[in-house]
Amino acid sequence: MLFVESTCFFYINNPLPFISGLNYATKIVFLLLLYFFVKIVIESGTPILKILHVFLFAAFLYALGIIIPAILGIGVSSYTEGTFGQKGLYASGNALGIFMGIASVLCVLKKKKTFIDICKSLILLLSLLLLATKTALLFFIVTVLFFISTRKIYNKILLLCLFAGSIFYFWDYLTEAFLAVFDVVVFRYEISDSPLAFMLSSRDNYVIDAFTEFYNSSLWVLKLMIGGGVFMSYRAGYFEDMSFKQLEMDFFDVFFMYGLIGIFCYIGIIFWCIRKSYNKGWVLFSLVMFFILHSALAGHILFDGVPMTAGVILVNILDRRKEVQAEFKI
Repeated sequence: MLFVESTCFFYINNPLPFISGLNYATKIVFLLLLYFFVKIVIESGTPILKILHVFLFAAFLYALGIIIPAILGIGVSSYTEGTFGQKGLYASGNALGIFMGIASVLCVLKKKKTFIDICKSLILLLSLLLLATKTALLFFIVTVLFFISTRKIYNKILLLCLFAGSIFYFWDYLTEAFLAVFDVVVFRYEISDSPLAFMLSSRDNYVIDAFTEFYNSSLWVLKLMIGGGVFMSYRAGYFEDMSFKQLEMDFFDVFFMYGLIGIFCYIGIIFWCIRKSYNKGWVLFSLVMFFILHSALAGHILFDGVPMTAGVILVNILDRRKEVQAEFKI
């Protein structure tokens, strides 16, 4: 990464792209260091359950960081439209969605819940509703389904009947509330040409434009192999006061930033995660797959420390699943 950014620096002769590249390179280094740090701490004798409890407590604090600013009216909207969704004082609602979502699922899968645990689960679910992003909505539904699926058969039937009855009886009120909370999500669904375009939030158009500009570069063959660096990535040239812009799809961002070498490493990590999780139960496998798909198609994972922390926790749970099963239904 340092070689790629240095090459771009000498070609462009401007420090801004070089500094931006080093900044994002440190985020990748952070991911690797965090993974090995947690692994070493566990191997030194610290129970993974203790680390998992710290992770869930951190998620609880993040949830308060969303709810309290929303109550006080000082939170930042999840969307530029300034609608209902609130991300507190954090930078990325999408990154928070997957972090809070994974924590919410793990929290409801705890076997013996105290009153405090129940309160934490409800607060995490509330924070997902306040975020009001597609990821938050999906994880809210997934968390509820995981909770029902882990109950005993008669409790499942009772809960399903209760939910179905509530939805039928309060349908008008629930529909009105849903349209108010997730108005941006509904609006984007209505104007999308296809379900895929809705899921990608029109990022597919950004990728097409990026490839067009990429091939306009005189060095596109070289950039195909080693990439164009973080700041330039798919850009054909540099001009004064040019703003930094990602595609927000980790797969294509890695490709344009670090070329085929980078994308082979990225795909290798994906297959490594799938291999570790495919026989570890459907709960962990589904969480890992959603994490991977979110990274590849919706971004906000590889270059963001918050969801990367959740990813590192997931991978270490895979290595110590039997220990985690003492307290969690996974």
